Amino acid sequence: MFDFIKESIVPRDYGRNPYYERTARKSAERMARKVCKPVGDVLEVYNNACDTVENIEDTLSGKYRTVPFFEDWYDTNFSKGDHIVVQRLSYAHHGIFKDREHVYEYSSNGVRVVSLKQFADGDVPRLYAEDTIYTQDEIIRRAESRLGESDYNLIINNCQNFATWCRLGD
Repeated sequence: MFDFIKESIVPRDYGRNPYYERTARKSAERMARKVCKPVGDVLEVYNNACDTVENIEDTLSGKYRTVPFFEDWYDTNFSKGDHIVVQRLSYAHHGIFKDREHVYEYSSNGVRVVSLKQFADGDVPRLYAEDTIYTQDEIIRRAESRLGESDYNLIINNCQNFATWCRLGD
């Protein structure tokens, strides 16, 4: 639908790489928002839907497998403000890591703080490769600013959108 925008930002040969494709979509969204906010809003909805579809495709393809959770492992692999993800049976769940007792997540229960063990729920959390424009403390402040919010929507306002917003903004 918006291939003309994507191709103007990212070389065509990167189109099959999900990281570059996602980066191109977010970049197009930011550029469009500067020119015309309603178009940027439409692109945001489109990007969120694409991210959701990609998560479902990854899950159904068997790309991820469930691995037992090891408590002695989880306190050394993440830095404050990292975007982390765990693969559930039918979806990927995203959050913002502060420390092993504080992970900010967005679910149908709203934005809340849980421990890393609760967030992982038996699965192995991993780092979600994503740039950021904020410092670690700013990322945490952004996550905390939305605590208690309960406007969750699987397609346009989900855990991945929340974690990305904390690190990249609008």
